[in-house]
Amino acid sequence: MLIRGKVWALAAVAVLGACGKADDKAAGPASSDDAVAAPVSCAEAKAPPAYIAGLTQDLFGRAPTADEAQQALAFDAEAFVDQALAKGEAATGVGKVVDTIFPMDWVGSAIGADDAEADLALEAKTLVLRNLDRPWSYVFETTEAYCTEKTAPLYGTSVSGEGFLPCKLPPERAGLFGLVSVLRSTSPAANPQAFYKMNNNYHRVARALYAVRGVDVQPAEDGPVGELGGGLAVDACVPTTDMRQTKSGHAFGTAAVSLVGSTCASCHSRYHAPLSVAFRRFGPAGELLSGEDVAKLSDDERLGVPAAHLAAILAENRSCWSSDDVRLPEVYTGLPGLAHLAAGAPTLGAALGAQIPRAFGAVGADANAAGAVEAAFKARGGTLTAALRGFFLSQSYRCARRNP
Repeated sequence: MLIRGKVWALAAVAVLGACGKADDKAAGPASSDDAVAAPVSCAEAKAPPAYIAGLTQDLFGRAPTADEAQQALAFDAEAFVDQALAKGEAATGVGKVVDTIFPMDWVGSAIGADDAEADLALEAKTLVLRNLDRPWSYVFETTEAYCTEKTAPLYGTSVSGEGFLPCKLPPERAGLFGLVSVLRSTSPAANPQAFYKMNNNYHRVARALYAVRGVDVQPAEDGPVGELGGGLAVDACVPTTDMRQTKSGHAFGTAAVSLVGSTCASCHSRYHAPLSVAFRRFGPAGELLSGEDVAKLSDDERLGVPAAHLAAILAENRSCWSSDDVRLPEVYTGLPGLAHLAAGAPTLGAALGAQIPRAFGAVGADANAAGAVEAAFKARGGTLTAALRGFFLSQSYRCARRNP
């Protein structure tokens, strides 16, 4: 949301990513595959016992067993990491990565055992863990998910049995972005997402950017915001029906904000306006919206915008986006189309280079860790397991002064 004048200072802090700056923290790839297993050359490299203890704690959440500790006597780091990643216990570490990318921040302590939310909190991890042998890109595009008896009705289907069972996502949804849990994961009860809300799905857009590119969209800082005539035009393939303004004249429509204010437009034009369209069909709780749903909204819920105008915005289903700001924007239709672009994005390895170190406590990890993750990801089939291997074998991880 872009706010004119002094009102901005009060409103900006409440809307993450609505009018902010994008920080691309993903480092570039290593120069060759040799960087994945480069020798450790720091003065404070961890001794094998300390390395084993740190990795088992990070990956398994426990101290090393006697057998694992014994491997320090004739230590082979690559063999040890491969064995560790092959264990079922590695699900603990993989879960940390999924939680970093898709935090279930809507899950509170008040959730009861009988509520669907208790199952939803695990559905993204389940999808990832049951497809670790596939390329990471698969989970962004697949419609083959896993539901429980409580969550399946949310997708218009049913399953019978205990635990998570295979279920088919409806056509409007695709991959991780279409899961009810992920759609809620950026929508705490205090700030629900929907295209007709003031924040206009921008938290969902920010989460998609982080998932695909490792880009953090931060709240805007003080700067040249609110001035007229300083905006950046969106690409011609991005729809412009959403030109909403408040009664006082403040722009908050997806297309309108891009045209007003240079700082806000830098994110809105490149990211928010193109990507918001993908999430139009989903309401605050991740439910599918129809034209009838919009017509039933009260005037307050519609922020005074005529229902017919919201219906026209909801009908926008095509947009375009470039995943790396280098290639020309590609047209997509709905969330399945965006999921297809995400699955084919050349930035997935670099994104994991930002996400994996953060998952294990190294928020400010250096380029060595990020580069090792991306190099391993590219060299070993583009899987999450390969990316994790690169991180645990990176010089940053193996050096005591860099290890989280």
